[in-house]
Amino acid sequence: MCYFGTDGIRGTYGQFPMTEEGAHRLGLAVAGYLKERGGRSLLLGRDTRFSGKNLAEALVRGLGKHLSVGDLGILPTPALAMAVASLRADLGVMITASHNPATDNGFKLLGPEAQKLPDAELAEIEKRLDERGTPSPEELLASKDADAPESNQKSPKAELADVERRLDESEAPFPEKPLVSEDAEASGPNLKNVSFADQYIAWLRGHWPGRLPLKRLLIDAAHGATSNFVPKVFASPEADILCIAREPDGHNINAGVGSEHVGFLAKQVLASGADLGIAFDGDGDRCVVCDADGEPVPGDQLLGIFALDLERRGKLAHHRCVATVMSNTGLDHSLRRRGIELLRSDVGDAQVWSRMLALGARFGGEASGHIIFRDLAPGGDGMLTAILLLSLLARTGRPLRELREEIPLFPQETCSLPVAANPPLATLAGFQEGCRQLEKNMGCVGRVFVRYSGTEPRIRLLVEAAENDAVEATMAALKKWVAKHLELV
Repeated sequence: MCYFGTDGIRGTYGQFPMTEEGAHRLGLAVAGYLKERGGRSLLLGRDTRFSGKNLAEALVRGLGKHLSVGDLGILPTPALAMAVASLRADLGVMITASHNPATDNGFKLLGPEAQKLPDAELAEIEKRLDERGTPSPEELLASKDADAPESNQKSPKAELADVERRLDESEAPFPEKPLVSEDAEASGPNLKNVSFADQYIAWLRGHWPGRLPLKRLLIDAAHGATSNFVPKVFASPEADILCIAREPDGHNINAGVGSEHVGFLAKQVLASGADLGIAFDGDGDRCVVCDADGEPVPGDQLLGIFALDLERRGKLAHHRCVATVMSNTGLDHSLRRRGIELLRSDVGDAQVWSRMLALGARFGGEASGHIIFRDLAPGGDGMLTAILLLSLLARTGRPLRELREEIPLFPQETCSLPVAANPPLATLAGFQEGCRQLEKNMGCVGRVFVRYSGTEPRIRLLVEAAENDAVEATMAALKKWVAKHLELV
């Protein structure tokens, strides 16, 4: 696919498809896709980027009048997923570029079960997007008459009411029935503002530990979608809750803060004397952690800590969990010693979820901090992960620095290099053979892994071995090997 990567469409704002024209065309494509399937309802959310509102408006114009669109405004991706599942909407669209800088934006598409759409369906939408061609200025300004509802169809208002009523007919997977603001002004003939924040906060608070196992907690909201949620979700009379990076201005999301800048989090933990530091990414589906010593806790160790806890409590289904091909081999060894089978998926939380379904696993995630508790939520949720970690610490009475010692990891180094183009690696003469030779040179526990990013024009490198010296030497050689075969920028 040309536009959809491992996490939807993503790119620099102002460059197609991340333009108003691209958003409009995507709206047209999505409308056609849903209409063919009899779908009528869509929920829309966004993070705090300056470009989000313009892209949302262009998308809605493309969707036309056939669809009932509920605008949830700024909220985390997991909250949109919850709303889609609870309201039983036919589709959810989150406008976000996750951990990328403010100059980027993107579109994540969630199906009626709050899962990211399968590749086959994304390919169909992408085909429709390409077939639309370039819209005229008139189409970009407004698609008013072309998509007027047919006389035998319900009005968008009636459709949204139908979506709400479906909650009363069966048990919702999340909290109580979400509210549709009665006093909210409609943003268009098919768009109504929907309030879901209180329900999402209440659901998260329902997992809050009986007592906090620490005196001071530091939380970095990345100036992103969790900014207005963190103070309410993590409020506690028992401890000092220090909330930082929660003053979004449209341009500061992820700017030196958040999940991609764990060094900043570590410094703030030490400076504030916090017992624990937690950082989220721009759209709130990831969680990274630092312990009281300011030491970052790798995502693989966090996965291992949760897996061991679930196993000890008899709640790890089939004694197995799922991680991606990027996860550290040390995680496999640590879990195997305790009778837990670690199974691998391709990169991306959607791939993790798909593998979990196929294997009957209820827990999994990525080293990046996407952690999935399938019994609780339909995907990664940073704030939920943080709360469950607090609960684990309270329940065990053990400090994080002690728990992480149960998951020793092999020395590993990762690197991300910008590329001018991404030809299939299998077509590069001798490239894969060279990578295999580098891996062989490190011995039986050495590993070299190379892949293109699914969200950026970059190639990602991973080297893992038993000794740090071998990792450093192999990574240096691997960078040269990649530069020899690809044009770096």
